[in-house]
Amino acid sequence: PYRAISLPVAGLVQVVRAVPLLLVLFWVYFFLPAVTGVKTSQATTMLMVLVVFDSVYLAEIVAAGLRALPKGQLESARSLGLGYGAALRHVVLPQTLRHGLPSIVNQLVSTIKATSLGYIIGLSEVSFIATQINTLVFTQAVEVYLILALTYFILCFGLSRLAFLLERRLQRRTAQAS
Repeated sequence: PYRAISLPVAGLVQVVRAVPLLLVLFWVYFFLPAVTGVKTSQATTMLMVLVVFDSVYLAEIVAAGLRALPKGQLESARSLGLGYGAALRHVVLPQTLRHGLPSIVNQLVSTIKATSLGYIIGLSEVSFIATQINTLVFTQAVEVYLILALTYFILCFGLSRLAFLLERRLQRRTAQAS
């Protein structure tokens, strides 16, 4: 409801969504130090890029969930005497997050996979380490990259299963409440 906040945030959302993650990484790692004179480490740069990039997408997921919820939910909470913030926190956001959980998990899985882009700026993440190991034991490239793929699979599939279990638990709790 605050235009002084919503307009700059909407502008940031539109700019970041229109640009690939790799380009944002290059901007923060190469362009920002040239302009500001402040150089950050590879890990700090990757963390900043992922936080900004994912916060934009997560904000859009939550905003879509808020728009999908009937206005009567907020109005009912307000009529019971809850303030705007309390109504959002206790009534609207739990429903929004419950419905947006699959999209949120999808974004988190994408974030796990996007960490491999840190390789481009020299960050020692798992893809970079796998390449270093492959360089040391050149004859076992298939095994090294299979272990890398298995690592990503375990992380992403584990997160997906955890979200599935959480969804089922929330469905049971909703069914018991009604």
